[in-house]
Amino acid sequence: MKTVTQSEYARVDEAYYTLWLYKELNDNVELRSLEQVTAVNNWALWDDNGSLRVTPDVGVLSHVLRVTSTEIIYPYVQKYSKTLTLEELHTIVEVIEALCLYEKHGITSMLITRLGFDGLQKMLESSEEQIQETISNTYWYLLEAALQGVTPPNSITQFPSLITDFWRCMEPTYQGDTRRVWKHPGGVYRTRVAPWNQYPPFDMTALVWDDDRLESWGYFYPIGTDFGGSSV
Repeated sequence: MKTVTQSEYARVDEAYYTLWLYKELNDNVELRSLEQVTAVNNWALWDDNGSLRVTPDVGVLSHVLRVTSTEIIYPYVQKYSKTLTLEELHTIVEVIEALCLYEKHGITSMLITRLGFDGLQKMLESSEEQIQETISNTYWYLLEAALQGVTPPNSITQFPSLITDFWRCMEPTYQGDTRRVWKHPGGVYRTRVAPWNQYPPFDMTALVWDDDRLESWGYFYPIGTDFGGSSV
């Protein structure tokens, strides 16, 4: 196994920094107006010529979100869906697209917004009982708000939306279609589809590694690029 290079560390650090920056900018987003949030983001992230001051690698950024959502948080919240009644499930569906979206991304977004990354790390290093209690309180937030007639803040799906928006801004210059990130030969990169929605055997998580390492692991470049298709 090769050691992780400084450039690889830098790519992951950049992704975490970008999420941290947005967390700080949108702290208590539900207490700010859309105009206020937009003004702060524009001041911090965009140059006068319209270019991004911060240019994150969306592949790594999405990988960070997936790891945080699926590998760390999601196993803790899976069991809660089994305790919901049919009425409660319908209540959630009315205010968010799907329960799985809330479990995989919504809870993570709210934990990051409420705790910050330092607080999230501290929580995950605490006792099993404390982890369960914190996630349980966050899990029931959406349901309780909906039952009280309150519309939950859009920060529930803030970070997945953020990553998609970043990709759309960077799409003209995105270099993922030239990376060695196919697990099998014959892959075709679809330019109008976000990296995390490419057809298999595209391996989005491989975007964090350098080409030499991917070559040693047997990954392939795409054989071509599809310029048509959906923009979803």
